[in-house]
Amino acid sequence: MKAKTKRDRANVESLRDTFSPLLLKAISIMEDTSWQINSDLLDDIEIYHKRLKSQAKEETKELDKEKRKRYKNLKNIKIKLQGQKELLEEMGLSTEKIDEALHKRYQEQKTAKIAHQEILTEIGKIKSEINIDKITIDKAKKYAQYSEIYFVWQVDFRGRTYPAQPLLNPQGDDLAKSMLRFAIKKPLGKNGEKWFKIHGANLYGEDKISFDDRVRWVNEHRDDILGIFDSSERFESQFLQNADKPYGFLAFAYEYREFIRDPDSFRSALPIAMDGSNNGFQHITALLRDKKGALRVNVLPSKDQKTPNDIYKDVATKTRKLIDNDSEYIITKDKKVVQIDEKYIDEIYEYITRDLTKKNVMTEVYGASSNSKLDQIKTYIEGKLGDILQWDDETIDGISIYLRDRIEEAMEQELSSSAVYKKWMKAIAKEATSQNRELRWKTPIIGLEVIQEEFGTKQDKISTKYNGKKNSMQIRIPTDKMSEKKQSKGIAPNFIHSLDATHLFLTVLKSCKNGIDSFATIHDSFGTHACDIDILLKATKDTFVQMYGVDILASLKRDIEQEYSVLLKDIEYQDSVESFDIESVRDSLYIFS
Repeated sequence: MKAKTKRDRANVESLRDTFSPLLLKAISIMEDTSWQINSDLLDDIEIYHKRLKSQAKEETKELDKEKRKRYKNLKNIKIKLQGQKELLEEMGLSTEKIDEALHKRYQEQKTAKIAHQEILTEIGKIKSEINIDKITIDKAKKYAQYSEIYFVWQVDFRGRTYPAQPLLNPQGDDLAKSMLRFAIKKPLGKNGEKWFKIHGANLYGEDKISFDDRVRWVNEHRDDILGIFDSSERFESQFLQNADKPYGFLAFAYEYREFIRDPDSFRSALPIAMDGSNNGFQHITALLRDKKGALRVNVLPSKDQKTPNDIYKDVATKTRKLIDNDSEYIITKDKKVVQIDEKYIDEIYEYITRDLTKKNVMTEVYGASSNSKLDQIKTYIEGKLGDILQWDDETIDGISIYLRDRIEEAMEQELSSSAVYKKWMKAIAKEATSQNRELRWKTPIIGLEVIQEEFGTKQDKISTKYNGKKNSMQIRIPTDKMSEKKQSKGIAPNFIHSLDATHLFLTVLKSCKNGIDSFATIHDSFGTHACDIDILLKATKDTFVQMYGVDILASLKRDIEQEYSVLLKDIEYQDSVESFDIESVRDSLYIFS
């Protein structure tokens, strides 16, 4: 378990003898998974990385020119500003008058500083990405000599698991994951071909259609997939470049080529991943018996189950409807009421899709602030739509505020249980912090005791002398008093994280018992060999039903009331516990897909 501070280490020590044997067993199973470097890809990726590095070098050259230009502009503004300031001071004007007279120059300087910093940030980002990729590739080359490699797993205070090895690991980015495969190869078996092809479609980005259509998509694009190998430089293929996960899709393409050559003797080593459908909301809808929400996130099966339900798309659709019914387009910006020009609403309207709403929806359950959601929308507009819309910063700010407000309103309507859940959990945090005590709860079945403690801080001043000049700075240091704000903000997402960790452990344990020996896990994404996916999915659903077959929030309420000697309000379930058929989860095709 990770322990960053002395207090963390003390908590870990106090819990050492009470660690759940089930948790330790699940971790041991995960660590027993044997991996190897996917050497098929190494040469291709090295060639491609050299090309990317060369392109990045040229790009940074151009950016360096722009950087010098912007710096020169900033310097000139500073010189002019200083000259004007000295002149005004000689005229005997007051500081207030000088600041008023130079207001425009100050704004120019501020804008120039921001422009200069933006270019520095862009250069740093490009160099950082190239360097990180190089480190990942170098590690893969180093470990390619071994027929088997293993990962050590760590557990955080909520039970979430992370590999100790940075960058190149099963939870890494697309590049890292593509260069890892199971050391054991297995034949596809009865349904393995289906899951193998579904995996390929998922990697390409065709994951919103039915399972049958995903298989059909791969079959129809047989020539496109094999065409990747027409060139010695695989990434020259436009088809590959268009993939959502190009590195992962190339790994799939290599195995697919082997499969096409000899289906009968083909054996696969790829981890086939099944991802939760907005897993945070899945847990909330089960906790609060929210039938409407559970359908939205595929916890409960819809009538026909032709395609997976898509909460991001639902929120986007609801957002557009809310805009359709709005005629004023009012926002509050800098404590002022501002009206957005309708022409900008018209320009952005067609781009209000699942892609725009996705990050807001994903992070809602994990306590993202309004400012964070605003930044997510601004980043999307600037990055994805900047060249299309060509708006100035003020317009982007205004539209982003408007969209954030409408998306939040849409989420309240589509997933009402989220707000109810967060409000109730914050009440628990408030009771505990009023006693200046940490928050404690035990995860169901696994029995991990979670301790959440976020302390307040106080401001302190540090003064020092250097070369005869006095310097001082303000710092914030922790106190021994719990922070109600931090505890309240953390409890809702951390409780959900502890539940998704529990679900992962239970799934691993049950799957192992049923014969699975290889696992690729990322919190709410479970993977194994294609031939074993049916077993894994059954275990995933069975353990979800096992968890929510009991009323977790009622148990938590009893424990908190007893631990802190308080009386909590009753939980506002969205539907009756009896009417929410948790057993029907087993029939949901797309709860993990």
